[in-house]
Amino acid sequence: MAKPVSTTASTDRLLEAALDQFSRLGFEGASTRAIAEAAGTAMSSITYHYGGKDGLYLAVADHIASQCGVLFENVLISGSANAMSDHDIREGIDELVSILVRLMLNDRSAPWASFIAREQLKPGPAYDVLYDRLLVRVCGRLIDFILQLGRGRWTSAEVRLKALAVLGQARMVCTAAEMSKRVTGRDPGNADDMAAIEHAARQNWRVILALGEEIQPELVRAAS
Repeated sequence: MAKPVSTTASTDRLLEAALDQFSRLGFEGASTRAIAEAAGTAMSSITYHYGGKDGLYLAVADHIASQCGVLFENVLISGSANAMSDHDIREGIDELVSILVRLMLNDRSAPWASFIAREQLKPGPAYDVLYDRLLVRVCGRLIDFILQLGRGRWTSAEVRLKALAVLGQARMVCTAAEMSKRVTGRDPGNADDMAAIEHAARQNWRVILALGEEIQPELVRAAS
């Protein structure tokens, strides 16, 4: 688990500089000297605050989980799924999917997405931090939503596979960004294209959950 660190201007600069290095170069390629220089502090600050490069890497994972967690907080605490109507559950899934898509495609959060993608490919202790502090909460909430929306139609295994498919569509447009652009002709940097991508993602989860009959044809045409 990441070492708890009090937030100061110095540690904030170190975390941001480390995030930039780790997201672009990975753990092995990142240089603590370059991180300290970018943060405008001495290398000894890394040892003092984080115990070294390993601790700093874990702290960055914890930082990402905290920042992303804020974005999902409303949907994560919006009440027990088993007490919600189908309408409210659908709105909850829409919100969760929209947040995920915007998070994955926003230039500002690109370093977060890159860091998480690296950990997905080669999981280590930092992935445990990301999973335990963020991913398990988001996945768990989506699984609860789908389970309740299914009203017994799907087994637990089917619900989890459906949840993975819903999450996977957002990951696809991020980790295969260039292919996504060429296949769809959509550029997330364009506001209208971004809205179309988000809209399509919100419609797609209904298809994934075998609720395709509820999709309004005119909305599908608007996203094409």
